[in-house]
Amino acid sequence: MDLKKLYGDACVRLGRELPIYEFLSYVDTCVRTLLCRYQKKLLIGISEYTSPESLNSSIALDGIFYTAVLYFVLGSASGNEKLLEKCDLEAENAYRTLWKKAARGKRRVCDRW
Repeated sequence: MDLKKLYGDACVRLGRELPIYEFLSYVDTCVRTLLCRYQKKLLIGISEYTSPESLNSSIALDGIFYTAVLYFVLGSASGNEKLLEKCDLEAENAYRTLWKKAARGKRRVCDRW
């Protein structure tokens, strides 16, 4: 996930420029929340998550979570609870899409695939 594009979209939608350290903190909080909530291997794949240090960093999170992270940043920066709820909904839909794609063609046996 490209942080420069995410930062640009967040600034345009907010109508003001966010401090970069604040933006990186929001992104890190969102990604860590997603990693605690959902299966890590579906979200990140083979690489491990490291906190972003600058806008030149990239996150190994799947691109399908872009809108969820964007809504989290917007909701946290503006204090709008509806955007945070929308973030949760987008994240759940994205995770279900990834889960369905990973489960396609597999059969569940006991508690394992």
